[in-house]
Amino acid sequence: MKTLKTIMALVAIGIGFSSQAQLTGMTPAMGNRGQTLPIIVSGQTGAFQNAGTQVDIVLKQGSNQMHSWTSSGSVTLNPDIINVQVVNSSTISGDLTIPGTISTGFYELWVNAGTWMSRMNSFEVQAGPATGSTLNIGGGQPGTTVTETIQWAGLNITTSDIAQMWLSFNGQTITSLSNASVVLKNNTNVQVDVNIPQNAQQGYWSFNLLTTQGESYYSPASFHIDQAFSTPEADLEPLEAYVAPNPVRENMFLYIREEGINNLDLRVVDINGRLHFEGNVEVGESRAVLNVEDLASGIYFVQIMNENSVKQVIQWVKE
Repeated sequence: MKTLKTIMALVAIGIGFSSQAQLTGMTPAMGNRGQTLPIIVSGQTGAFQNAGTQVDIVLKQGSNQMHSWTSSGSVTLNPDIINVQVVNSSTISGDLTIPGTISTGFYELWVNAGTWMSRMNSFEVQAGPATGSTLNIGGGQPGTTVTETIQWAGLNITTSDIAQMWLSFNGQTITSLSNASVVLKNNTNVQVDVNIPQNAQQGYWSFNLLTTQGESYYSPASFHIDQAFSTPEADLEPLEAYVAPNPVRENMFLYIREEGINNLDLRVVDINGRLHFEGNVEVGESRAVLNVEDLASGIYFVQIMNENSVKQVIQWVKE
């Protein structure tokens, strides 16, 4: 059974353990709860040359851990780190999904690539609420390239501040995003070319942005990949709305601060991007009501839609 007790036992008796100097770091070095990131673990030249076919990655903070194990004895586990591959003798890649309720703070990095190696304070988990965004396209079909413009409210960066952008869904990532640039430094409008793989899983993917300062932002379930997706008319005007009460137990009220709106297309997704509700709701006196009593406790997002475009994302908590 692979447990952290086993790791600590190896350290204590000095068997199969290599000094932390073998590991040089992990990028990105931070992420938000609920976010999925494409990670790169770096080591000294030759650090992973004896990795073989089985590589284990663990991020540990006391009793909290995120790991790549799929089983322990006869018990099947849900790994937090998947698609682990040895790229070369000094690089390992994978996809990390940070649980929505895990403790924030710094985590130790442990890697078993033929021998256990560790490095202190290699990754930081932040609470990082998702940033509301507006998209002018909102999705695309597998095998196509879409030039998307994302408006992140309150994000104040320049093009040179963008380190990396990617899409994430169901523990997977799409990193084939290119030509990212800030086209309007206001709320900040970021334009990027999304090259959607032919074999991309259909569903609602989240946009992610990492800055050169190490700050991480994401917009949950905002980009719809579907064979039947059709491009809507471009419209980046945000809609003013809010929810109450928040947290909510039974009925969630969505208040609209604009007149002349009779109905809205809404989606409710959880922190992992899973869709729980999608449909049209009537707006009476600038207020819509949604019953959410059957949802499990946790963090959710309501997305206000215009055709396929996400007009606004509002975070709320189900008690």
